[in-house]
Amino acid sequence: MSRQVCINIDGEKSCYREKELKEISRHIVDKFWNHSVPPPEDFEVDISIVDDCKIKELNSEYLNKNRPTDVIAFSFSEGEKSPGENPQLLGQIIISSETAGVNAAHYGHSASKEMHLLFIHGMLHLCGWEEGKEIKKIQQELLSKFCGRQ
Repeated sequence: MSRQVCINIDGEKSCYREKELKEISRHIVDKFWNHSVPPPEDFEVDISIVDDCKIKELNSEYLNKNRPTDVIAFSFSEGEKSPGENPQLLGQIIISSETAGVNAAHYGHSASKEMHLLFIHGMLHLCGWEEGKEIKKIQQELLSKFCGRQ
């Protein structure tokens, strides 16, 4: 039986199809879970699509970096949850559509492909992966698998 996945998107949704995000999320959790606790059978992911101003504010507040960035992921998978919190919520992925557009132009691919790359990157962080060569290799494999024609 496959995992049930709930994707909640706040902001511009046109670059994503919920069915694709569920498939990508399920695959990442099944194949690349990197936490000491087992993955939840069913899970939920919150995605917020924001502008550079908002992501700069969050980057400054939570990561002490006073600049916009492309993606920030807050994992809720490890550690204690407060009573009343959603136990199925893996975390939140925040993506700057403005920075994604700049990145897409720089790398010569579509904005949709860049938004998928950022979602994949965020999902890997929610599953316990840290920045480095290994995460970049995995995200490129996943991008080719799920978004090769974009």
